[in-house]
Amino acid sequence: MSKLADEQKSRFRTFMLGKAAGTKKTDFAIEDLFPDKFYVDCVNATYALAIKMEDLPEDGSDMVTKRVEHVLKTRYGHKELDKRRVMGEMWKHFDTWSSAADLPKDAVIRAEKLFKAINAAFAEAERP
Repeated sequence: MSKLADEQKSRFRTFMLGKAAGTKKTDFAIEDLFPDKFYVDCVNATYALAIKMEDLPEDGSDMVTKRVEHVLKTRYGHKELDKRRVMGEMWKHFDTWSSAADLPKDAVIRAEKLFKAINAAFAEAERP
């Protein structure tokens, strides 16, 4: 990538989502902007299950999707976590929110940090 950047006289801006969002998770995906309980609740609604937070494994990845998928496979015999179906459930929640105040508190805090990092990275790139 650095060769491409040199050729195009541009700079790639790369940062880790989790670090930018201010979490201590070592593994992080966009779903992790939301509290784990929110994601588990969406999985439960999607699959008509009753997974509890204490059911999620503590070892291995700390990404909520990986932890939930482990439970789905080992306890419920599912082949995999269908993230698209879960996202459909998340969209149902999103559609009911009219302002940032409606979002789960941790999601607002993490999103603010993430967008500040994105804005800072692009502002820095625009400076001569």
